[in-house]
Amino acid sequence: MKWVKVYSGLDIAEAHVLRDWLADHGLTVQLRGEHLSATMGMIPSYDACPSVWVVKEQEAQAAAAIQSYDEAGRTEEAAWVCPRCEAENDGHFGSCWQCSRDRPGLRGRPA
Repeated sequence: MKWVKVYSGLDIAEAHVLRDWLADHGLTVQLRGEHLSATMGMIPSYDACPSVWVVKEQEAQAAAAIQSYDEAGRTEEAAWVCPRCEAENDGHFGSCWQCSRDRPGLRGRPA
């Protein structure tokens, strides 16, 4: 089986999230190099970065899924006010930072 690299970067958390995103889209995925950051400086940095790989035949599907991942990350939601404690919350919060109440309408739960 031939593998191709579709992501490489310094952020191990982002590599894990992207790997899971691709797997959720039905792709065969590998995460490589996640434990090499400690070798940064001893080996070239591009070799020490975590990378996400897919099967060669799925490269086009991976590109489309990565594009949708990038677009989803750029979507900004409006700030909201908690109905319980009236704290203002940034749009990306799914629950109130102050009292932990779920955002109204989130996951179909009543406010």
